[in-house]
Formats: sequence, structure tokens, C-alpha cells
Amino acid sequence: MVKNLVAVFSTLIGLAGLMLSYAGHRQKVRQEAQEAQEAQEAQETARRAEELRRIERDREQEQEARALREEAREQRERAASARREWERLQASMIGGHIALSPSSLNDNWVVPQVVIHNGSNQPVRDVRVFFQGEVIHELPLVGTGHEYLPQPPAHTQEERYRRQVTVEFTDVAGIRWRRDGYGALQRARQGTEGQEIWEAPETPVIESALRPSDLTDAGHQMQHAPARMPETPPQGPPTGPLSGPSAPPAPSAPYGGGAPAGGGGAPARRHVGLLRLAVVLVSLALIAGGVWSLIHH
Repeated sequence: MVKNLVAVFSTLIGLAGLMLSYAGHRQKVRQEAQEAQEAQEAQETARRAEELRRIERDREQEQEARALREEAREQRERAASARREWERLQASMIGGHIALSPSSLNDNWVVPQVVIHNGSNQPVRDVRVFFQGEVIHELPLVGTGHEYLPQPPAHTQEERYRRQVTVEFTDVAGIRWRRDGYGALQRARQGTEGQEIWEAPETPVIESALRPSDLTDAGHQMQHAPARMPETPPQGPPTGPLSGPSAPPAPSAPYGGGAPAGGGGAPARRHVGLLRLAVVLVSLALIAGGVWSLIHH
């Protein structure tokens, strides 16, 4: 009777061991499937991250290329603006107006004179003087200084009358210019049929009208002027670098202190597999012993 109970107990233990081993095997299969899915998701995530990095790199390269193109365009525009400013340097020193002097015959009349002013050190050629839209003088060459052109007496002293003068000339660079009595400056370009086409007005180059001696006197006066102290102390915190002690750097982690991720996974799986194999063998041995005892008793 006792032997039968032992045999039955051994058989039950063996069956329980087999069921536990089967359950562990199923768990292992599910875990491996989950790990494979996680690995696939990790690969997909890494692929997407790499794609995003590539897109970001392409965007940064495109932005850098756009910035370089914009900088090159601005440099070209600055160079073109500087060149055009240099070209209109002499033209900005050429001008014309009407000077009025009282008439010696009648107090109500004035004697106008067209004054052509060349403030550069080079002459201009092919000068044409217009008054109220009509050519009144043509000069082959105007050198440095003033050129006075007499006009018939007039019965007016209005400022508008004095500004109704337009001068056309060609500078030493061969550029054709037009300047009116109010200082507007235009350059001419050749059309398809050889005619002159006047471009939009340009800003003349503005220079100081003071003589070098005036500038020297002004600088001398500024040098000898007494310095004035500020009436109120400056407000707000100091803007210079602070002289306090700097915080010590954070200690770095010791070399080799962190455990490598995933380093002990393979030995643990081997131990679990050997343990399951041992459980299966013991269970089979118990089942076989129990069955043999029941058969022979």
C-alpha cells in the first residue's frame, strides 16, 4: 500500500514537473517573440531616427547654402553699389544754377548769369545747359572752377527761377550725366537705336564742405575743451566680468564604474536551459519509476 502511494506521488510529481517545464518553455517562446518584436521596433526606431537626422542634415545644408547665396548676393549688391557710387563721385561735384545781380539801368530788373560749377580736379566735356527745357549754351569742355554764362535781363527774383537750370555733361569715365538745379542726378544709357535713355535719379555723393584747415581748428578746440564729469553715478549692475571664485567642476564617473548593458544575458539563458532540462529528466525518471512500481505491484 505504501509503495503504491509512493508510486502515485512520484507520478504526480513528475507530471507536475513536466507541466512546469512546458509552462516555462511557453514562457521562453513568448519572451523570445517579445524580444524579437522589441528588437525589430528598436531597428525601426533607429532607422527613423537616422532618417530624421539625414533630413535635418539636408535642411541644415540647404540653409547654409541659402545663407551663402544670400551673402554672395549681398556682396555683389554692395560691390555694385560701391562701383556706382564711385562712378557718380565726379558727377556729384558738377552743378549749375542762376546767379542774379541787380541791373544798373533799372532797379526792378536783374541780370541773371548761369553758373556752372566743377568741384573736381578733372574736366567734363560735351556740356549742354538747359533753361526751362531749352538749350541755351553748349560748351565742349568745362575745367575745374566756375564757368559764368550771361543771360538777358529778367524781371524776377524768385528762387524757382534760379533753379530752372539743367546741365548735361560727360565725365572722364565716359558716362553721360544730367543734373538739375535742385541737385537731382541722372545717368544716361544707350538704347537699342543709339538714343539716350535717362535712368531713375540717384543720390549724389555728399562730402563735407569744410576746408581741411577748418577741420583742424575744430579738432584742436575739442582737444583742449575741459572734460565734464557725469552728474549722477551710473545705475545698474556692473557689466564687467565677476571676480568671484568659480564653482569646481563636477566629478566625473569612475572609469569602468557602470555595468555594461546586456552583458550577462547569454550565461543566464544557458543556466535556465540546463535547469529546465534537469527538471524534465527528473520528472521523466519519477514518472517512469511510479509507473513501473504500479505495474509490478
